[in-house]
Amino acid sequence: MKISKKTAAIISATIVEYISTEEKMLSAQPGRQPLAGAGALPPVNLWGISGRQDIMQMRSLMQYRAFNKYRG
Repeated sequence: MKISKKTAAIISATIVEYISTEEKMLSAQPGRQPLAGAGALPPVNLWGISGRQDIMQMRSLMQYRAFNKYRG
């Protein structure tokens, strides 16, 4: 399906308008801070990430051990 330049421009303008409306609505809510930019990310919790990695590693080791019994 080929999209003409005119249709692509209309679609992109609609998307930009939707995003700006959402940002305005979020910034108007009390207690909310406006977004710092297009690529704004929430603060990183390194302790939480480390804990989740440890849990995932332990689970994979337990699974490997459980499945390894039945191989041989």
